[in-house]
Amino acid sequence: MRKEIIERLLELSGDDEWIVRGSAVMSIGKLSDVTAKDMQDKITVHLLRIIDDEYWNVRSSVIWAFGRLGDAGMIPKDNEVIIIKKIFAAFSDEDENVREHALEAMGKLKDKVPGGMINDILTRLIELTADPEWNVRSPAALNIGKFIDRIPKEMSGEISESLLKLTLDREWAVRHSAAWAQGQLKDIVPECKEERLIDSLLKLMDDKDWSVRNASVNSISGMITLIPKNKNKEVIDAVMKLCSDPNPDVMTSAKHALIRLRSIIPGRE
Repeated sequence: MRKEIIERLLELSGDDEWIVRGSAVMSIGKLSDVTAKDMQDKITVHLLRIIDDEYWNVRSSVIWAFGRLGDAGMIPKDNEVIIIKKIFAAFSDEDENVREHALEAMGKLKDKVPGGMINDILTRLIELTADPEWNVRSPAALNIGKFIDRIPKEMSGEISESLLKLTLDREWAVRHSAAWAQGQLKDIVPECKEERLIDSLLKLMDDKDWSVRNASVNSISGMITLIPKNKNKEVIDAVMKLCSDPNPDVMTSAKHALIRLRSIIPGRE
């Protein structure tokens, strides 16, 4: 029965109406974790045919579906590179929703990215942190954090700078992504930017949005080796303040952070 459903959805993905094509593709993506493995080739072929559809919502749906299929291990190895190249090309799509889904999909497929594409992808991610649309800037920052184990040393300065700029973004979702990504990249931050990084997180720990405060305190809790000695008291005071935060998630994160940072509590150094 499941195969019959997927077969029908594949037929509908070629419908004359864009809304039908887009909806069918979205459904294929949603069913990826219960789809028979022997259908992956057929699904991939069909989706690649319409990944460059004239309508943005169809293109966006195809890319989103590829991300879901990648999560479910439903992308044939022989097609991984061509799919990744198509998704990378969508980083430059005229529609913000397509760019957003392309970024999200690339994050899911990051381990499949060929080594020869890493620098190009990272360079484009840095550029997209300055995209005019917040729903593109946010996943661009998240993706930078996800690629931590594949970032070449020579790009660490430029990447750190792009995230520092995003901590001042007007949109809370972007500030949240930047705070989270900084926590992932703590081991590659150039020494000359370490104090600016800590200062940016301290500011975000006082953000009006609870999710930004939460991401910031979680990130700073793993940066004990980066915190300048003259900042110890300021960091601990900020963490202790969040231990009484009105949001329970922030409060819990702050208490865990205090434990991780206990060695720099004034009087215990």
